[in-house]
Amino acid sequence: LETASGNRGYKANLLGHIEHEEGKITRFDLVAHGQFWGECTYTPGAPKGKFPLAISFTLADGSDVADGVPPKGSRGWVRGYMQP
Repeated sequence: LETASGNRGYKANLLGHIEHEEGKITRFDLVAHGQFWGECTYTPGAPKGKFPLAISFTLADGSDVADGVPPKGSRGWVRGYMQP
């Protein structure tokens, strides 16, 4: 991912596993590991130049209170945020 101007971006390798059973996803584990650069609304004070950034994703089962916390960028706009 990179902005048209090239002043912000994230280039990463992805590794993960997806499993399904009877049409339902039962496992989703993903790690993105790469280089990020630039500042924006959600990355103020980012280091100069490229720096390593790793992000992990897993399928929430709803048993943890954190499973119900929406992404910060969706505040006040969850329905629109979740629509492509």
